[in-house]
Amino acid sequence: MKIITIEANIAAGKSSLIGPLAERLTALSGEAWQVMMEPVDADPQFLALLQAFTSSPGDASVRIRFQLYITLMRQRLLKNLPDGNYLIERSLYSDVVFCHANFLHTERPDAAYMDYYYRIKACLSDYPPIDVVLYIDRDPQACFASCMARGRVGETAYTLDYFLDLKHFHEACLPQLVRAYPAQLITCQTGTGFADADTLAAQLIAQASWKT
Repeated sequence: MKIITIEANIAAGKSSLIGPLAERLTALSGEAWQVMMEPVDADPQFLALLQAFTSSPGDASVRIRFQLYITLMRQRLLKNLPDGNYLIERSLYSDVVFCHANFLHTERPDAAYMDYYYRIKACLSDYPPIDVVLYIDRDPQACFASCMARGRVGETAYTLDYFLDLKHFHEACLPQLVRAYPAQLITCQTGTGFADADTLAAQLIAQASWKT
């Protein structure tokens, strides 16, 4: 089994990339690659929690409910996977990154926020090994513009500063995470544009050190 997780800022182009990338990996490797998408746009509970979170960004309890829902969804998504090759849109690695970034924006977080952090670590202990963490490093101003343009419920309250923070926390946390929970980190810098599936698939085939 091989698992690649695509990690990135909000609106970096993960959803548009993952399908074509799986097709190109299948063509180049001769092995089938399946896509695991998070059903966020079709999940009314997720959208309601997102709306509550962005309406009260300093409320630690609201933030924890939103983040924990995502964490448990991601853990369930990868439970009891049959053997195969998978591309997933974000993982529990993301939850650690966002947990750290959001801590700074929370007004007087109590012990429940730290409990959530250790809940992620507990979930990671019951999580299939990730082979490659593919970080799509897109310009945060471009991500912010794309996010505002798509107008998803709850996201219009985001600020550019939040996108800048998320870039910095991805860059700080991902190298630590792949050491603590071993995986190979591959970064794709896209500037203001989006990742090209053909180029990226070739890069992954050339650089990935697959586990046997």
